[in-house]
Amino acid sequence: MNESTTHQKVGYGLYGAVMAVQKLRAQAGALRMADIGPQVARSLREDFVNFTEFGPRELRTAELHGLVDELPAWAGALGPLRAAASGASA
Repeated sequence: MNESTTHQKVGYGLYGAVMAVQKLRAQAGALRMADIGPQVARSLREDFVNFTEFGPRELRTAELHGLVDELPAWAGALGPLRAAASGASA
């Protein structure tokens, strides 16, 4: 199992898929996946035009940017673990 795996969560649903993402977070923790940032919930009712075209609300944009901005920091921090795992399996 790769112990340096990261994941981010963006839920899409009527209420942002909050419960589904919480269950995913618990399962990913059991698999030793690094949890990056808070959940960003997107509502089908409020973030999509006619439920088909993505048109996010402005107030969620900062949350989404914050979540995406954390990815390079986590990738760098987990780099030594990936290198050690690659060396051990070679």
